[in-house]
Amino acid sequence: WLQDGSLLTWGKNNCGQLGNTNYHSGKIFNVTLPGNRIVEDIAIGSEHTLCLADDNTLWAWGWNEHA
Repeated sequence: WLQDGSLLTWGKNNCGQLGNTNYHSGKIFNVTLPGNRIVEDIAIGSEHTLCLADDNTLWAWGWNEHA
């Protein structure tokens, strides 16, 4: 993520792990959290993404097999 708290993603998106609906693209996408929250920290896996926002809410997307 960038110093301004924005999050950029790209690559294969077969499980929604990039936070957009595009399956696969060489384009870079800016992911915006609801309410214009700022990304403070991230954790990523091969099929999921977790973002901790500036208001201490946790946002997740991707494959939900083990939820």
